[in-house]
Amino acid sequence: MSDPSQYPGSGPAGGWDKPPPYPEANPYWNLPPDQSYGQHPGGFPQGNWQPGGWGGPPKRSGLAIASLVCGIGIVLFGVFAGIPAVITGVMARNRIRMSQGAETGNGMALAGIILGSLSILVTIVVLFGVAVGKAHVSGSPT
Repeated sequence: MSDPSQYPGSGPAGGWDKPPPYPEANPYWNLPPDQSYGQHPGGFPQGNWQPGGWGGPPKRSGLAIASLVCGIGIVLFGVFAGIPAVITGVMARNRIRMSQGAETGNGMALAGIILGSLSILVTIVVLFGVAVGKAHVSGSPT
């Protein structure tokens, strides 16, 4: 008969005399004491990275905000706020497109353009209606 201790699982601790060896340690886990924290173990420089990223988050366009505010201001000022809303909205969209992602606010500028255009259109329709109404009233025999 053969010796039962030669088969795995038949001896003490499941048949293994000692646990399997550990894999080699990762060189990034234990840095030599002469390297300071934050330095790459290979000695490569880290670059100019600053907390918050390389360039920071994109900023909102001030013209886009002005366009939206003027577009909302048509409630109080009518066409006098609608015309600046369209002008600043077009300028903002051009600057945002040219900034290549450095500025945001395209939706606000578009909303200002739409609201300003609507106020101009409503003003034209109202003025046309008033003119036609006056012509109709003054042309009637009395």
